[in-house]
Amino acid sequence: MPPKPDPLSNVVYDKGPACSIVYAIDAKGNMPAYEFYEGRKSELTKQQRRKFFSYFARMGDVGRITNTDQFNSERNGIYAFKIWKQRIYCFQDGNEWVLTHGCKKNQQKADPNELDRAERIRKEHLARKPKV
Repeated sequence: MPPKPDPLSNVVYDKGPACSIVYAIDAKGNMPAYEFYEGRKSELTKQQRRKFFSYFARMGDVGRITNTDQFNSERNGIYAFKIWKQRIYCFQDGNEWVLTHGCKKNQQKADPNELDRAERIRKEHLARKPKV
């Protein structure tokens, strides 16, 4: 079972030598991917959470997932961790993969509204980041 994330932290997996996996924080201070993955209203089963966590760990340890049934580029730097009809969208920011949100996929192709949402969350998350 994946370790329970600290609700005060946005880190999902930081033990990997390749990169870290973190939750995006939107303009309202929410973490939509956390709510989908582990929140009170999450519809994911323990098995699905374990599977997603194994993908996060592989990405953190190796730095890539070559199986497009598990991880794929969607649009404009937005990627998706995939388990059958469940998706967790993300983007890369330096040495981090940032999880934007998750959803249940109901059609063959990625829903453009979900991709727009991922891009909006990315923009909000990056705007909150301190400029170095």
